[in-house]
Amino acid sequence: MQENNEMLNFTVGPVMSDDAVRAVGAEQVPYFRTPEFSQIVFENEALVKKFALADDAARVIFLTGSGTAAMEAVIMNCFTPDDKLLIVNGGSFGQRFVDLCRLHQIPFTELVPEFGYDINAAMLSPYEQQGYTGFLVNVNETSTGVHYDINLISNFCKRNGLFLVVDAISSFSPILQHESPRSRRYDYRLAESTGLSARNINDYAFATWCRPRQQPSRRLYVFRPERCTEKR
Repeated sequence: MQENNEMLNFTVGPVMSDDAVRAVGAEQVPYFRTPEFSQIVFENEALVKKFALADDAARVIFLTGSGTAAMEAVIMNCFTPDDKLLIVNGGSFGQRFVDLCRLHQIPFTELVPEFGYDINAAMLSPYEQQGYTGFLVNVNETSTGVHYDINLISNFCKRNGLFLVVDAISSFSPILQHESPRSRRYDYRLAESTGLSARNINDYAFATWCRPRQQPSRRLYVFRPERCTEKR
């Protein structure tokens, strides 16, 4: 009898891939400067939007970079030092948002919940109408497994006119667009290959992403925002 020595991966991410996905990964790398390859990308964009219940105006930006690269991409392309952000820092990935904002000199305030606990309305109350412009959260903090109350956060952002960014790397689920952030990132829960991430953004966030800006001299990963303006 042949022994099955395949390792089973039970971590929150990266996760195991389906056999059909692995079979495609074993094929030769396709030439990508063709209409046929572009159609594959558009098909994947449509599927991500469908799974996320996003509206027709939403866009999906696929990044050939790690999760941290995707986190930095949204910070670089959606915020400037003129912004003022709230960041939920409940673990190592909340800390990563903090580190990235510090690197790019974007002002922020940390919301630090007790280890293993969600944030609550009392934690948000002092920041009502205090001039904040954005809110960053890892909706399911990968390092602790805590899932934050997205409806509480979304309602707070609506009342205060905040640009909401949600890292959903460990918690992909169909969050209705009217209750959802302007930008989301998915990869582990879609079993994407390591080094590939998807950013689901609405039309407002896409316009913000593509606005002209001076390129910063400091960055943790290299990213070229001008590529997102290329025509379909």
